[in-house]
Amino acid sequence: MSNSYMDKIKILQDIKEIDEVLNPYVPFDRRKAEEIIRKHNLTDKYIALYNSQLNPGYVKFENATDLQVIDNLNVIKQYLVSKLGD
Repeated sequence: MSNSYMDKIKILQDIKEIDEVLNPYVPFDRRKAEEIIRKHNLTDKYIALYNSQLNPGYVKFENATDLQVIDNLNVIKQYLVSKLGD
């Protein structure tokens, strides 16, 4: 399924938002990172499935380390980048 021009702009904005949170030169904003993950869980079925309790690697936010949250953001970013090729 081909993404429209506007869809691709939205994807690029989402990638930029993730990059801003992952910027190593500013303190990690865990609250913002969790907001981004929740947003994608609600708007994308594949991200929701990845973060589902049915996934063997599932960890609740309150139990997740910062590194696990960062890894989750990186997975979402890689997925978004792959959608640009559609």
